[in-house]
Amino acid sequence: MKGQVNGSPKPDASRVPLVFGVKHSLILFHGCIAGAAGVCNALVRFTIVEPDGTRSPAGEGPLWTAQPAAKGQILLSSTSMTVGFGRGDKLGKYKVLATAIDMEANKQVDASASFALQ
Repeated sequence: MKGQVNGSPKPDASRVPLVFGVKHSLILFHGCIAGAAGVCNALVRFTIVEPDGTRSPAGEGPLWTAQPAAKGQILLSSTSMTVGFGRGDKLGKYKVLATAIDMEANKQVDASASFALQ
């Protein structure tokens, strides 16, 4: 258990089993380089890794295409990922991979999160 909400323990989302339903992923970030037009040109690619190691593209889109954040400000990505699960899906530990690419800076950052389908 991590953190507290209103005095009650808050569960760690990676430890909460998902029986059947929907899982959402989004990116919180800070820092991108503005191009000549004064705006960022960054995108994010999502991939799902199934329990057997199979990788499947799970969408991509703009991470941020506006002015860079002010110093110390954290932004919510323009694109998120939503995936649904049903009875035919494999049980076990899944991983969401996100690759954020700043096209102006020519840099990328990788992040991941895990969850269980039981």
